[in-house]
Amino acid sequence: MAGADVGGGDGKRKVDIHIDMTPMVDVIILLLILFFMTSQFKEPSAIEVTLPRASDPGTESIVKVPETNVLTVVVEDDGKIYVKDVYNRDGKEVTTEELGEYIEKRQANNDKLITIIDVSHEAKYSRMVDVLDEFKIASEKTGVKKVSLQLEEPPPLEELEGTAGPE
Repeated sequence: MAGADVGGGDGKRKVDIHIDMTPMVDVIILLLILFFMTSQFKEPSAIEVTLPRASDPGTESIVKVPETNVLTVVVEDDGKIYVKDVYNRDGKEVTTEELGEYIEKRQANNDKLITIIDVSHEAKYSRMVDVLDEFKIASEKTGVKKVSLQLEEPPPLEELEGTAGPE
């Protein structure tokens, strides 16, 4: 606790005050323990991926989906994003922010909507992540979580000889 030492024989009183910090450290540790025990941490949420099963080796399984239930998001080499669906057959260029609103609007109108994300192999990885983030935000609001990634096959290695590598 606190104590005082009054001493000196020359007529002046000198007071030394000593404060014991041990109880305050104990209280701080107890508060930290209480904070950690009562905190709830948000578990990371992820998009569930359902992989197709091949029925027989060497055979392809074709699933027919109505055109009204498909939304295609195309990421070009230069990073431009286009949406293609029954309303925009030729593709409409959108920004990342507009893409999230567009996906959310389409999902709100159709709970069976499948979003196909078609990314060029020349496009930057960050653009694909941006598109997936916008899809995830929209799907958390609407509850529609069907997505498919469609990647172009890169050109053969013979064609890539003499070109610069990734930046």
